[in-house]
Amino acid sequence: MKNTTKSTSDPSKGSENELTKKAWFWIAVITLLILAFSPALVYMSKFKSGGLSSKNIDWSQFGIYLSGTLSPVIALTGAILTFTLGFVSNRHNQTLLKKQEREKRPLINVSFMDKDTSITIALHNKGLGPMIITKYLIENEKTNQEKSGVFDWIESLPCQYGNYTGNQDNLVLREGEKRNLLRLEGELSDVSFINHRDRLRNLLGDLRIKIAYNDIYDTAMPVYTKSFSWFKRHINNPQAPKKN
Repeated sequence: MKNTTKSTSDPSKGSENELTKKAWFWIAVITLLILAFSPALVYMSKFKSGGLSSKNIDWSQFGIYLSGTLSPVIALTGAILTFTLGFVSNRHNQTLLKKQEREKRPLINVSFMDKDTSITIALHNKGLGPMIITKYLIENEKTNQEKSGVFDWIESLPCQYGNYTGNQDNLVLREGEKRNLLRLEGELSDVSFINHRDRLRNLLGDLRIKIAYNDIYDTAMPVYTKSFSWFKRHINNPQAPKKN
């Protein structure tokens, strides 16, 4: 099965974006300072040799100049403040989102139960948030043949199953939820059941499960893989424990 984990954002690109934003911020600040002090520079250039003018028209024209100069400065100041507040708010929101993602990470687990009278394979979400299965496969460890569900492997062993499942792509499991993938039950007095149970153990022992899944924020989790070889433990160890 191909790893379906989605590529995450490149940290180097994120750093470049941060540097670009900071560079533009300081360019805007420097421009603002230049514009703010330019009236004073003009004043010094105009009046430094002759002192203060006593003509009303000079002061009137200078006032008009100040008004025309300071208006865009004030507008630019507002734009810089808006940009800065937006930047800070965006950083804050990203921090909160990352915190929520860390607190709501799902954790998948496949468990086995193999008793004399029953066999169960169950899928659990043991994490702290919902999980969404994006790719679900069961493959033969010897031949690497892949199938999309338990049923596709056991259909050659007809029996009265308590439960079995097919493809689980797009399945959503909430926090703490459990789903049986396969359930077989019978009686020790039933010779047909005993034969079928042993054949099922032998078949399952060659398989392994692969599950790719995301959290509720669509962040890909590590692909989960587990071998079913435990079902063949009876071949070499008849006294093996009944649980896994």
